[in-house]
Amino acid sequence: GRGKEILSVIRNMDLILIIVDALRIEQLRIIEDELYKIGIRLNQRRPDIKIERKHSGGIHIISNKNLKIKKELIKEILNEYKIHSADVTIHEEVDEEKIIDAIVGNRVYIPSIIVINKIDLLDDLNSLNSIGEKIKREFIPISAKNGTNLDVLKDEIFRRLGFIRIYMKPPGKEADMEEPLIMKSGSRIIDVCDKIHQDIKKGFRYARVWGNSVRFDGQIVGLEHEVKDGDIVTIITR
Repeated sequence: GRGKEILSVIRNMDLILIIVDALRIEQLRIIEDELYKIGIRLNQRRPDIKIERKHSGGIHIISNKNLKIKKELIKEILNEYKIHSADVTIHEEVDEEKIIDAIVGNRVYIPSIIVINKIDLLDDLNSLNSIGEKIKREFIPISAKNGTNLDVLKDEIFRRLGFIRIYMKPPGKEADMEEPLIMKSGSRIIDVCDKIHQDIKKGFRYARVWGNSVRFDGQIVGLEHEVKDGDIVTIITR
């Protein structure tokens, strides 16, 4: 089918949800292996390795760490990829796979969440614990049928994508706690204004904020104030 096309699209994602059936947990390894083969590294960061190729002079390995991997092995790997002269700077502990990833250079590093669905079909809590022992990674157990833990999953998706929720409170009225503004972490009051309407900041006087980003509820802040998840904001204009 279009498996390869789908896998290539995944390389551009900000977050990958791997959802597997609680009764077919072996699918997790199959999915992870397929993603690995196309150069997707889950829940990893790009290795801190810089390879500066040169025309001559041989391979020089520079590191501020006492590396466990032997320098001769690094040189052998480089030679296998037809790199015979280069300055290689390494700032962290690495293994053979990380060296290869740095050489190839087309790997993508994407956060992921493992989701185990249909936990309503499991016999008891011991079955769920058994899944945890098998996969040896954090996961979120859900039941799409019963709605179990769907709020937990939603909150984790928000957190991993760096989204925050801002609740608007019109002057003299109650805050709208049903439909928050969805903003990126690090957003400021000026960004909140732009999200509502670009003209708002032209007449902006100040904002009042209730929540984690201020020292006390109702504190008056300006356009550069950074908002936090769950803040309630009132914009006062001229």
